[in-house]
Amino acid sequence: MFAGLITGSVIGLVDRSFGQPSRPDSTYLSELIADARAKGLAQSREWQVLMHYRKPRLGGLKSEADGPGFFLAHDGKYNSEAELEATLAAFFSETLESPDIQHPQCRFVARYQWLKASLGFDPTRLSEQECIRFRQWVAALDPESVTFVFPSAYLNNPSSMFGHTLLRIDRKGRPDTSRLLDYTINFAADTNTPTSLRSIILGVSGGLPGRFSITPYYVKTREYTDIESRDIWEYRLTFTEGQIARLLAHAWEMGTTYFDYYFFDENCSYHLLSLLDAADPSLHLTEQFTWWTIPSDTIRALLNSPGLVDRISYRPARETEVSYRRSRLRHDEEPWLFAVLRNPAVLHAPDFMALPDERRALILDVASGHLAYRLPSEKGDDADRTKALQRDILLERAALRIASDESSPPAPPPPETGHGTARVGLGGGRSSGQWFGQLALRPALHDLLGDESGYARNTHLEFMNTVLRYNRASGVNLNRLDVIRIISLTPYNRLVAKPSWQISTGFFPVEDLAFRDRSAPSLDFGIGGAAQSRWWRREVWYLLGELAAQYGAIFDERYRAGPGATGGLLFDLTAKARAHAFASYRAFLLGDRSSDLVSNLELRYTLSKDWDVRAGWKARPDWREALISVNAYF
Repeated sequence: MFAGLITGSVIGLVDRSFGQPSRPDSTYLSELIADARAKGLAQSREWQVLMHYRKPRLGGLKSEADGPGFFLAHDGKYNSEAELEATLAAFFSETLESPDIQHPQCRFVARYQWLKASLGFDPTRLSEQECIRFRQWVAALDPESVTFVFPSAYLNNPSSMFGHTLLRIDRKGRPDTSRLLDYTINFAADTNTPTSLRSIILGVSGGLPGRFSITPYYVKTREYTDIESRDIWEYRLTFTEGQIARLLAHAWEMGTTYFDYYFFDENCSYHLLSLLDAADPSLHLTEQFTWWTIPSDTIRALLNSPGLVDRISYRPARETEVSYRRSRLRHDEEPWLFAVLRNPAVLHAPDFMALPDERRALILDVASGHLAYRLPSEKGDDADRTKALQRDILLERAALRIASDESSPPAPPPPETGHGTARVGLGGGRSSGQWFGQLALRPALHDLLGDESGYARNTHLEFMNTVLRYNRASGVNLNRLDVIRIISLTPYNRLVAKPSWQISTGFFPVEDLAFRDRSAPSLDFGIGGAAQSRWWRREVWYLLGELAAQYGAIFDERYRAGPGATGGLLFDLTAKARAHAFASYRAFLLGDRSSDLVSNLELRYTLSKDWDVRAGWKARPDWREALISVNAYF
């Protein structure tokens, strides 16, 4: 259609040539600069938001934008007044708009509109440009409202472990059932290999550029709900027509700049909040996040802004829908489902044809839904076979002439209902005959024992979990530091087979040797399987084969490494209580040769959404440890 509404395109691709101010109106430029200084516009909230200025922890002023084309003054990244005056000068440019070049008034349209309103530009002394490309872009979007979209966490992609957010621009007059045709504004790291180790390191350290882009919503939902099986939550905002116009004008300005992407703070959610701040500078959303920005916390920030969200909607993933419909099959109908998926000839088998039409319809709906979920991940001959089978099933389904049940799966608790992502815990206990006190701090996010409301089930994702202990013998010591620890337990599903796995790295206690107050740099990886039962409420059984390595001067050989295994049971005692029993064995065959066997039992009882109490018991062949703690989430 035109540059700016192309799938995945960067918003507003333009040239960086701005021309020079026209000479006849240099007097008027001086008048505008003097007026701007008198009104203190360079220090105003609106200008600070448009330029993404923040005050660094060491003082001063600095824009978070890193693309040089975003600044018109040579020191504009750090000097708000110089940037404002250079912007005013650029508005007098004699540059003519073309397919490759935009006039500064059009390139920085949000700046122009705000300065025009603040200074009252005289059109006879400063000609206003038409900005045809920008106006076409806005007309194509034809916005009615803005929706904040949250796809849930996806542990198999490091860039989406904490979830993701994007904005959907809702077109006027379009029914909610057709919102897939709307466009989204997305911010993401610019990389072709998001799961590579190099990209992960660069994403954490700010070595990748982050850019805004615009994409059809159906492309994003296909990626999230169909391929990655992520449920989506949608939060419609109450922005006025003027606020939406300011948001889009600023989004246009962001099109050719970039931001150094930081996975934990300057990430997708943080920079989307900056667009909302530009739409309504009174919100102060980005200022609520200093050290880290967790996507689910940004939802809480929106909901804590009175009247900002007026409706919440749930869009289940395709796998969620298939599982829901499969749960409505009777026990004796399950074999027919797998028979149909193995062999299309079953569709015409006499015994299958003898089933009531409504039961055959349900079986075929589940089968076709599963094939639609499976197809995006298949290639070549496998994809061709799946397409052929799906075609046969759909033809047979159409012949039944029975309407499908379009009821949606029940919505789980939305992400904002979960406990806070940060946690501080205070506790104490007895280890190897000595009493100790413990202080634990975890910036993010959730652990296996925690209340799962608002979080993905059977998952554990902790970042910088730090445990300090004190006892009389050794004073204060670092008991544990989980730089990052991820556990994903996926119960066995005959339709969709996914492994369970875990990875953790940090400083782990060396408790099997004589000095139990020491920790060592460690790396642990495991993969295996899990199963689920409902004998009491819900139980998850798992077994992981693992490889572990530790390094440090406390080992005679300075390191040890070897295989091992962890098996456990995670079970809900009541709606507020959970238990986790597990045992781990390590056989360190390299370096310092040794072995380690430890058994654990952990209990959690939820006092309120953001408070719980926990008890733990740990045993090795030569010692025991007991711990009780109270934890607050925020």
